[in-house]
Amino acid sequence: MEKADYNELKAVIKHYGVIKQYKKNEYIFQINDPANHIYLLENGWVKIAQDCGDGNGVTLSLHQAGNMFGLAEPMVQMAQRTKDARCLTDCHIISLDTTTLYSLIKQHPELSLSITAVLSHNILHTQNLVGSLINKPVPTRLASLLMQFSEEVNDKRYVELPITHEEISFLIGCSRQSVTEILNKWRTQQYIDYDRRKVVIHDCDALFQQKSDPFHI
Repeated sequence: MEKADYNELKAVIKHYGVIKQYKKNEYIFQINDPANHIYLLENGWVKIAQDCGDGNGVTLSLHQAGNMFGLAEPMVQMAQRTKDARCLTDCHIISLDTTTLYSLIKQHPELSLSITAVLSHNILHTQNLVGSLINKPVPTRLASLLMQFSEEVNDKRYVELPITHEEISFLIGCSRQSVTEILNKWRTQQYIDYDRRKVVIHDCDALFQQKSDPFHI
């Protein structure tokens, strides 16, 4: 998908949408809320989660600045949300109501192509994640997650994820203990440095050469 597809929809949300500041841990929407807005995250981090039926939510995806979310239900005419969206940090978010969106699509049919492109990208990302959970060892899944959210500065990659080891374990399909043990092992081997939720990657290639511990999944 080309960046132009993203930029067209982003421009529409910025032009017609409403800006709002959210505080850390504040919900943008919750399960069963009306699905009547789509969102552009200007800065901060947002977590999409789903209820497991036991009072706990499983993290399904993370969104960082520049991402759009909340499109799925409105685009298939679902009246209510099927997931929660909560701020992991203070966030600056632009929302566009679906009444305005549908009207704009009627006036500019080509806008539907941009929406389709964004949704297709999200589907492919989910498919890749599922494939990773099935086919790749746990260290590779963790390395892939870190690389996905990393930024390169002076030949090193920096990652700041505002989530716990337990939430990371939900995303990559393993135990919290495995996440902690792998990070500690990598730090001992000097492949990374990490403190709380900030990781500095010194050797990206080495992370993908690690094998799973069969006793921790």
